[in-house]
Amino acid sequence: MPMKNMAPMTAKVEVKSESQKGKFRAETFLGMKGEWKIYVEVKDKDYQQKKEFDILVK
Repeated sequence: MPMKNMAPMTAKVEVKSESQKGKFRAETFLGMKGEWKIYVEVKDKDYQQKKEFDILVK
């Protein structure tokens, strides 16, 4: 959840493909505790998808 009067925070993500087709592993550092909103967009020639989900960093 964005903090009042603050711009949304972003984090760099490194994504690597897994051995199983269509699976990926993403690694990042979320520098603050609290709720984070994650946006994912796949732009593959054969598959396009957008997904949004929330996580809680403790």
